[in-house]
Amino acid sequence: MARDYRALFDSIDEGFCIIDVMFDASGKAVDYRFCEVNQTFERQTGLVNAAGRTAREMVPGLEARWFDTYGDVVVTRQAKRFVEGSEVMRHWFDVYAFPLGPEGSKEVAIVFKDITSEQLALRELRENDRLKDEFLAMLAHELRNPMVPIQAALYQLRQSTDAETVRRAADVIDRQMGQLVRLVDDLMEVSRVTRGKVALRSEPIELQYALHGAIEAVEPMLKKAGIRLAADLPDAPIIVDGDAVRLTQVFTNLLANAIKYSPAGSNVGLTTSSEKDEVLVTVIDDGIGLPTDRLEHIFDMFAQLGPRGTSVQGGLGIGLTLVRTLVEMHGGSVEAHSEGLGRGSRFVVRLPHRRDESPLEAAEVHDTPLCKLDGLRVMVVDDNREIVESFADWLQAQGAVVRVCQDGHEALEAATLWHPHVVMLDLGLSGLDGWEVARRLRADPEGLSRLLIAISGWGQPADIERSRRAGFDDHFTKPPPLARLQAVLCEHRDHVFPAAD
Repeated sequence: MARDYRALFDSIDEGFCIIDVMFDASGKAVDYRFCEVNQTFERQTGLVNAAGRTAREMVPGLEARWFDTYGDVVVTRQAKRFVEGSEVMRHWFDVYAFPLGPEGSKEVAIVFKDITSEQLALRELRENDRLKDEFLAMLAHELRNPMVPIQAALYQLRQSTDAETVRRAADVIDRQMGQLVRLVDDLMEVSRVTRGKVALRSEPIELQYALHGAIEAVEPMLKKAGIRLAADLPDAPIIVDGDAVRLTQVFTNLLANAIKYSPAGSNVGLTTSSEKDEVLVTVIDDGIGLPTDRLEHIFDMFAQLGPRGTSVQGGLGIGLTLVRTLVEMHGGSVEAHSEGLGRGSRFVVRLPHRRDESPLEAAEVHDTPLCKLDGLRVMVVDDNREIVESFADWLQAQGAVVRVCQDGHEALEAATLWHPHVVMLDLGLSGLDGWEVARRLRADPEGLSRLLIAISGWGQPADIERSRRAGFDDHFTKPPPLARLQAVLCEHRDHVFPAAD
C-alpha cells in the first residue's frame, strides 16, 4: 500500500509536499518543515533534498506571507487556493493548500504548479498594452500638433487676400503637412523593417559617406537648436558592407535624438574607432541622459527617451527600434549608455569591418530643372473631389491639359473618348477598383503607350507588387512627392512629344 501511495505521489504532474507549520510563543507562524515532497516538487521549485529541512533553511529570506498563509490554514482548518510569487525564489505558483490530520495537527498538504512562464508572459502583455496606450496617446498628440497651425493658416486664407499673408499661410501648411507625412512614413517604415519586408542593397562602401550624409541631414536641426557638432572622422576610408541609404538613416536618427534631448549651447559628438574586426561609431551628448533602469528597454518599440511626463518627451518612440533593426540587419549591434538623468547619453554602433575591398564610388547626383508639361493630357481619377481638384490645379499650373473622373467606369469611358497620355489612378475606387481599371486600360489598343500611375494611401510592398501586375508603370503613396511625380511626367512628355525642346 505504501509503495502504491509513493508511486502515485511521484507520478503526478503537479508539485506536492506535506509541511509541518512552526509557530512561535505568540502563535504566529514563523517557519515550516518539509515532511514529504514528490519528484515534481524538486523540478518546479529547484529545491533539492528538502524533506526534513525547513523553509528558512532552504530559502533564506523567504517572504513572511508564505508562513502567514499556511499558518492560517492550520488555525482555521480551511483550505486555500491562491496564486502567489516569491521574489527570492524567482517563481510564481498556483497553490492549493489544505489541512491534514485531526484537530490540533499542524500539517498542511500543498498541491502546486509552477506558473512562472505564464506570469512573465502576462506581465509582458500588460507592459505591451501599457506601451500601446502610451503610443496611441503620443500619436494623437503628434497628429494634433500640426493641425493647430494648419487650422489657423486656413482661417487666414479665408479672411485675407493679401499676397504676403497668403504666402505665409501656404508656407505654414506646407511645413506642417511635411510633418504629418513624416509621421506616417515613420510608422510605415518601422512596420516594413521590423517585419523583414526591407531588403538591404549591400555593397562595400565608405562609412564616412553615410556619416557625412547624416551630418548634412541634421544641420538644420543643429542651427535651430544652437548646438555644436564635433565630428572626429578619420581621413582614411573605413570600408563596411552595407546599404548606404539605410546606414545614413541609422546615424541620422541617432544624431537627431542627441540634438533633440540636449540643451541649447551644448555639444554633440560623433566619433569612429576600430576594435578587432569591428568599426565603432559613437554618438555622445550632454543632454538629459537616461534612467539606468530603462537602458535595456530603450530600443523597444514605442519606448520614449525622455522621462515620462516631461516636456522633452515626444515623437512616436519608434526611431531607436528602427536603428537597432537596421544595424542588426547589417550584422552589427547598438548599445545605449548613460550614468543617469542629467548625465548625457552615449550610443555605440558596432559594424563588421571589411578590409579587403574599396567601396564603389558614389554616383554623383545633379539637380535637373523640371520641365513644363505643356500639351500633356492627364486624366486624374479619385473618388475624393478635393483630391482630384487639387491635382488638377497643380497639373494645369505646369501646363498639362487635365480631365478628372470620380469612379472607374467614368474613367474607362472618358479614356475611350479623350485619349489621355497619362492616367493617375486611385486604387480604392468604389465599384470598379483602380487595379481593374488599369487592367482594362492596358487591354485598350492605346494601352501600351499610355502612362499609368497609381496614387494611393496603400503603400505596402504587396500593394506595389499588385499594382505592377495590374499594369501600372509607377506607384506613389499619398501624398506623393510632387517633384518626383513631375519628373516622371516630364520624362513621359518627352516620349509623347519627342521633337519638343
